[in-house]
Amino acid sequence: MSSTTTLNESVRTTTDEHYLTRTVHHAGQVIRVRIRRARHAYDSYAIGEVLARDGGRWTRLVEEHAHDNPDNWFRTVESPAESADPAPPALQGLSDQLIQRAAEIVAACPSAAEGWSDMNIIRALLGRGADEYLEPGVIAEANTDPDTGPVHIIRCSDGKVVVTTSHRSDCAYVTSSGQAQCDNDACYGH
Repeated sequence: MSSTTTLNESVRTTTDEHYLTRTVHHAGQVIRVRIRRARHAYDSYAIGEVLARDGGRWTRLVEEHAHDNPDNWFRTVESPAESADPAPPALQGLSDQLIQRAAEIVAACPSAAEGWSDMNIIRALLGRGADEYLEPGVIAEANTDPDTGPVHIIRCSDGKVVVTTSHRSDCAYVTSSGQAQCDNDACYGH
């Protein structure tokens, strides 16, 4: 079981609502939960999200609107009008459950690398702030060299990414996302 480290937590209570936002680091992922427990079920929700590895966006993984099933968490978390506690324990328990559910969904994903865009991968190859200058002759040579093939960006199941021009498009290494061995016979540069 991976440990969970709270990065940020805020709780706001008014006469009409409890609102909790909690961001944690869990198993290499940043997970955020947002819970609003209002006086009425139709104004209440519980959401669990994961931050893309490139830090660019939140992806919603778990979402429960209390009006869909008022017998769910809505009844177990005291309404703001009933609660003297600005952060009812049931609200904290619900956030723990959402984090666990989001973490289980993330763990079931085949590869974290699938969320990275090709541009993020190219940025990683070049390094941050690096400039690479290619003369037109180098580009022309690369595109006509019989010992290189098309560019393949292979997202492996272990999260690694391989960028290569050494394999045919139908090579087992490419088609299996790095799981099978290259057949070597007809691939480039072998």
